[in-house]
Amino acid sequence: MLQTHFVDARTVRPLVLGIAGVAGSGKDTFFQCLKRHLDIKRYSFGDILKEEVKDECLEKFNIDPTNCNREEKGKIRDFLVEYGKEKRKASDGRYFVDRLSHKIKTEGFDNKNICITDVRYADYDHDETYFIQKELKGFLVYVKKHKFSLDGQSMTESAPANEEEERNDPKLKKAYDYIVDWEHVYGSSELEIQNLLNFHVTNFMICLERDLKAKKIKISLH
Repeated sequence: MLQTHFVDARTVRPLVLGIAGVAGSGKDTFFQCLKRHLDIKRYSFGDILKEEVKDECLEKFNIDPTNCNREEKGKIRDFLVEYGKEKRKASDGRYFVDRLSHKIKTEGFDNKNICITDVRYADYDHDETYFIQKELKGFLVYVKKHKFSLDGQSMTESAPANEEEERNDPKLKKAYDYIVDWEHVYGSSELEIQNLLNFHVTNFMICLERDLKAKKIKISLH
């Protein structure tokens, strides 16, 4: 006898992920690896901030925040942090959340898989973590990187880049649903780094699929 299993697409919600972790921990690389496993759209709170201050940064620093290298970003980091801090303070943490929510809906991705690659704040009741986990019914992934010396004898952990990050990092560590703790060897090529992190992303996807099945949550993982 032929048996079929019908899944009503209306009962399957999209996958929403938020990625947290200190600067340089591998958040963007995690997303690049994630794209190997499923069709997912990248969003960023920071991209909205950079677009807003682009003209001012060009005028004050002669640096385009939307297209700059790591050294240039270091020169404008304090300015970006202070600008974001003031906007968040005036809106109880909702300024960039609301703008990103509007952008997602406007672009038609409110019912598709999305990943927000720079979750940095859990200060207010309805902050970035609340937006991800409660409003979008998504999951927060904390990415943590350890660097090993070539001889494997010494190890350092990625440290917060500024006081704001140092203050919020413990809160994000308490809020995460999953943690990806990976190892990076000094001198590794970009391809070697991606392949190593992809191993951890593969394991994350296996754990996520297992947990969704156990909790009977229907989410698209394709």
